[in-house]
Parts: sequence; C-alpha cells; structure tokens
Amino acid sequence: CVAGVPVKIQRRVAEGWKTMRTTSTDSTGSYRKRIPDKPGRYRAAAPKIALDGVVFHVCLRAISPVRSRS
Repeated sequence: CVAGVPVKIQRRVAEGWKTMRTTSTDSTGSYRKRIPDKPGRYRAAAPKIALDGVVFHVCLRAISPVRSRS
C-alpha cells in the first residue's frame, strides 16, 4: 500500500462481509488494528481504482485462513 489508504478490517458472517474496524495506512504503507478475538475468516479491504476501464488494487489483497477457537 501507499500512505493514507483507508482500510476496512472485515469478518465473514452469514450475510457476507461485516466491517469490524477501520484504519488507514501509515507513512510506510503498513497498517495495524486490534480487533475482537472471534473465530472465522477475516480480510482487509482497501479501495480499488479504475483507469481506462482497468481495475487496480491499491494494496495487496489477502484473506486469512479459517481459525477455530480452542
């Protein structure tokens, strides 16, 4: 990412993705946000931009593996 990108931390629920917290990237393009410890699948969603009909992601995309509570 680049600096100042808004990021939504989302958790997968029955209805789809639910935003748990929001943050922005720092001057190095990184972000960190503490979230409630709930089992499930999470993702960080950043905005996309379109140039001449081509969609670009401003940050790398990732989805967490499923984690169960022990």
